[in-house]
Amino acid sequence: MPRYTQITLQNVDTNVLRETVSNGAGAYFFSSLPPGHYTLDFNMQKFQSQRISAFEVAVDQTVTINATLRVGDVQMSVVVEAQGNLDTSIIRKFPIRDALQVELRAEAFNVLNHPVLGTPASAVTTPSSFGQITSTANSQRLMQFAAKVVF
Repeated sequence: MPRYTQITLQNVDTNVLRETVSNGAGAYFFSSLPPGHYTLDFNMQKFQSQRISAFEVAVDQTVTINATLRVGDVQMSVVVEAQGNLDTSIIRKFPIRDALQVELRAEAFNVLNHPVLGTPASAVTTPSSFGQITSTANSQRLMQFAAKVVF
């Protein structure tokens, strides 16, 4: 799909503006310009705009001005969606006597052991590691057991 550049021509002496859009090949044309001093502005989405400073157009003169737009204001965002960990616990109380009981407890964190990936490297100055994920944002599965005597 071709991209089109918005081109604005301004007469410096009268501040009159004329606008056009380039074709798919990047060509543009302004016709029937009165003699004078003009500036040109080239604008295209995701590219840096470029301004051609004042130049003169004389009677019956054809002026060709080419512009090269540089890539600019391109942003990349990475969205990392994490799933929640499944944590569970089991508690069982065993009465021994009236005032004495034993409590057994088992707890497990991140039971399914799903990794939540860390943030990718975003430094474009080191292309060898750009975009690589080298860490996780959560801990590994953890299980703990406890016994408690209540009297």
